[in-house]
Amino acid sequence: GQCETLPSDSLKEGERLELFEYKEDQRRDLKKLFQSLAGAEVLKLNISDPFCGTKRHRPTLKRFLSEVLAIPKSVASVEVSCREARADDDNYEHRFHVKAAIEDLLEEFGPRDIEVVVQDNRTPTRVFHDREIVVEIMTSDGSTTQERYFLTGGLDYLMNPRSDTKVFRYWVGM
Repeated sequence: GQCETLPSDSLKEGERLELFEYKEDQRRDLKKLFQSLAGAEVLKLNISDPFCGTKRHRPTLKRFLSEVLAIPKSVASVEVSCREARADDDNYEHRFHVKAAIEDLLEEFGPRDIEVVVQDNRTPTRVFHDREIVVEIMTSDGSTTQERYFLTGGLDYLMNPRSDTKVFRYWVGM
């Protein structure tokens, strides 16, 4: 993947923004995308993607987790936020079922804490539209730092080499 650090004029002191661009038919190297997590103690990995919990997308969520959770030394907590599919969607399952299915999936990876939030499909979509991953990391001096990854096409496009997609990595660095 191509990666470029964007000009910092629009960012506050110490803020950094990096762009990863993936073209169609380009291998997604998650080790490279999440290289800052290598060997780290991750306190919390939070995935927000309205669609990642649907029946059709859960295998993608599972594949993503199996690759990303192997990068850090440890991950204490994983949170997943998604939405219930529309009632007229072939993929529709009640949000309690979606929550249980994602919890089962997460338990396979063994984080100490698991939290799954499935938003009711009657909530307006604009309330939950962003697709992002937020990672809290314990630094060597015991303080915590946060990185945010904004996925323009969600997990689905990130994990599908037939799609063009971009990821913006935002963090406050030295």
